[in-house]
Amino acid sequence: MKIVKKRRSLWLICLLIIAGVFLVSAYVPSLAEEEPVSNKTSKSKYEIDHLFVDTEKREIHLTGRVVKTKGWVQSLFYAYGYKWLKKESAIIIDADLSSLQTAIALLDWKLWQRLWEKRSRDEDVKVTLNWENGNNILATKLLEEADDICFFDLIFVGSPYFDEIVIGEGF
Repeated sequence: MKIVKKRRSLWLICLLIIAGVFLVSAYVPSLAEEEPVSNKTSKSKYEIDHLFVDTEKREIHLTGRVVKTKGWVQSLFYAYGYKWLKKESAIIIDADLSSLQTAIALLDWKLWQRLWEKRSRDEDVKVTLNWENGNNILATKLLEEADDICFFDLIFVGSPYFDEIVIGEGF
């Protein structure tokens, strides 16, 4: 009888260990996803997620796809994070919001704050849209027909109040 109880106890302990291993293996990768991975490729160049940052030229190169070509948009770019803004954006970039914020901070750590507070000038951020066929246009030219819209009105860089909740919890 004691041998049967010991075997049951051993089986229970083994099952608990196996369950613990599964829980830890599911938890550890989710930790890695929260922090954008930054690789310094040269003296002034970084690769963050799918963003390429050149601090010397003060440029961020990114890829994305156009999802809306006509009508009203809340923002020009959508970076994965605030899911309800996805359908209100013209271009979905291949990076998440925390990576975009990190890239902006590498260029100028105060720029994100100016963009959030809508205190930046159109000269602070210049965006050139390039197509695979070689055509390009300065994004501010797209705004010339709109009244009283500055470039920072079309870029959503996150919120100091909600980023931790929305991005951290994956809403």
